[in-house]
Amino acid sequence: MCEPFFMQIFLSLIFIILIFLLLNFGFKKRKIKISKLEINSGNKDKNIPLKEYLKDIDEYFLSMRFHKTKINTQKTQFTPPPLLKNRGEKIEIINDALSLEIYGPDYTLRVLKGILESPGSTFEVGPDDKKIL
Repeated sequence: MCEPFFMQIFLSLIFIILIFLLLNFGFKKRKIKISKLEINSGNKDKNIPLKEYLKDIDEYFLSMRFHKTKINTQKTQFTPPPLLKNRGEKIEIINDALSLEIYGPDYTLRVLKGILESPGSTFEVGPDDKKIL
């Protein structure tokens, strides 16, 4: 008389474990491709100063609710809020007098490139050579 009851519990438990495993492996963190976007005097629009690009980048990431951390005078880091951590860990900007180097997830840099592009600019998103992140 108790056998069907225990069999139902056993099958229910197996079903719940199977659903849990499928969800767990389905939402597992994927390896994210890290890329580099370099803006320098050779590939930027001649009419737009480098400071304007830096201001637009800051505005974009702060509007996306990234947390800005100034490492030193040349290096700035943007950390995503908890709900965006699955899309990448951090974005680093190295700013010197003649260029901006931005390291981060490939898709984020492609969106940023689309925002910063103007008719006179020719910068491209490429692979990360230094593997800073």
